[in-house]
Amino acid sequence: MSSIVDELSKYFSVPFNEVLDYKYTVINNSVVNVTGYKKIINYSTQFVTLSVKKNELIIEGENLKIKELDKGNIVLVGKIYKIYLSKES
Repeated sequence: MSSIVDELSKYFSVPFNEVLDYKYTVINNSVVNVTGYKKIINYSTQFVTLSVKKNELIIEGENLKIKELDKGNIVLVGKIYKIYLSKES
């Protein structure tokens, strides 16, 4: 069974990430869940940069690890210090 987002993506012939805007949730400064990102631009244990719409979502922290990775969804664990947007270069 396909999701409503998949159906909208097919109906309007646009990629998944153009149908669904991004959002992120932080839990106890140790888990961040980002939904609707386009791609991983940079990944290290201190920085993760994700492409979201026409921006980059930058997550700074310590011991950052990818716990889950799925179509348009990523869950990072570690000590989260800062999350901010930057314009794509």
